[in-house]
Order: sequence, then C-alpha cells, then structure tokens
Amino acid sequence: MKTKSILILIMLLIPTIALAEGKPYIFFNGGAGNLEGIDNGHALGGGGGIDFGVIRFEGEVLSTDNETDVVAGKTIPHPKHPGHFTVIPIHGPEDSRTIYFANTILDVPLFTDFELYVGAGYGFPEYQGMAGLRWNLGDWSLGLGYKFIQAPEQNGFQYTNHLVISNLSYYFQGW
Repeated sequence: MKTKSILILIMLLIPTIALAEGKPYIFFNGGAGNLEGIDNGHALGGGGGIDFGVIRFEGEVLSTDNETDVVAGKTIPHPKHPGHFTVIPIHGPEDSRTIYFANTILDVPLFTDFELYVGAGYGFPEYQGMAGLRWNLGDWSLGLGYKFIQAPEQNGFQYTNHLVISNLSYYFQGW
C-alpha cells in the first residue's frame, strides 16, 4: 500500500516539475498535536514541491505518533502488605502512522516577506487541511501553521489529528 501511495505521488509531481516555471523547494516540518480520543503526540515530516508564486504543489511524508497516558486503573490487594491496596495502570490505545500526501497550497502575500497560506492534501485514505504564516528569507522560509488531518472511521475509531507545525523550507535558485 505504501509503494502504491509513493507511486501516485511521483506521478502527480513529475508533470508539475517537467512544466515548471516555478521554484523547486524542499521542506522539513515538525510539531505537536492532539489526536482526538487518544492524547497528545508529535509529528515529523518533510517533502518537496514547486512554488509558482501564488500556488504551490508538493509531496509530503508525515509521521505522527500519539499515545495515551494511563486511562484507568485496577485496584488489587498489595501482595506484601495485607490490608493495603495497589493500583495497576491500564494504558490506552496508541496510534503511529506515516502518511504520504499530495498537497496544493495557496499563498496570500501580507506585506514584505510575510504571507499567509491555506491548503489541502490527500493521502489515501487520510486528507488534511492546513493554514499558517510564512516568513520568506531569500532562499529560506520559516513557517508556523495548523494542520487538521482526518481519515475515515475504521473499527470504531475516527482518526482526527490537530497539529501545530513549524516548518523550514529551502528554495533552489537558478533552476
């Protein structure tokens, strides 16, 4: 399944790169989030794309990891101290996944070197929405944003992740 997703991303990006009059870039991102029904976690990722000034097309690989703390406990008699009790922790579910996205992002200039962005991506079966602020520094840009990632319900579990993401991009000049 992962191989199929990677091939789909490559097929989507090759025509864009071949016809590109934009600037190619790579990016790395990371942040913290909250998986509804699970707990807080983190995300790390990266990718590359083409920036046409107002619109960007990119491929992204994002790994998320969420694990609950103790969600309950079972009280049992303490084995060495009669009349005392101890609690055995019961841990909740964990969710770790790597998602391959094809993203389209719209950049809205605010003022010199700053822009808002809003975008969407699809990575079977997950999809994402994103928004944030970027600071352009020549060949580099720094950003801070929000991602909403969701997948269809499976086995009674609805995957919905809210992430605060920071990102660092490098633009290749003279391409």
